Amino acid sequence: MPKSDELIETLAAYAHAAWSRRMRYLFEASATSSDGYVTIPKTLADRWKRQMETEYADLPETEKKSDIIEATRIVRIFCEAGLLE
Repeated sequence: MPKSDELIETLAAYAHAAWSRRMRYLFEASATSSDGYVTIPKTLADRWKRQMETEYADLPETEKKSDIIEATRIVRIFCEAGLLE
C-alpha cells in the first residue's frame, strides 16, 4: 500500500476514534428514557451550541484544551509517519 494510503487509513482510524470518544461522552452525559430516546441535558446542549458557533481563537483557554489534545494526537500521527519532526 502506498505511504499516502497508509496515512489516510491511519488518519481515518484516528477520526473514528475521536468521533467515538465524543459520542461516548455524549451518551454518558445524557439520559436514556425507557422508550430509548436520549435527552441531552440543557446545560450541555447550550454549551456545545455556543462552542460550535465560536471560532477557536475566541474560546476560553479551558475550552481550547480538548482541541489542543486532539491536534497533538494528529501531529503524533504525522511524526510517526516520518512527515514531521
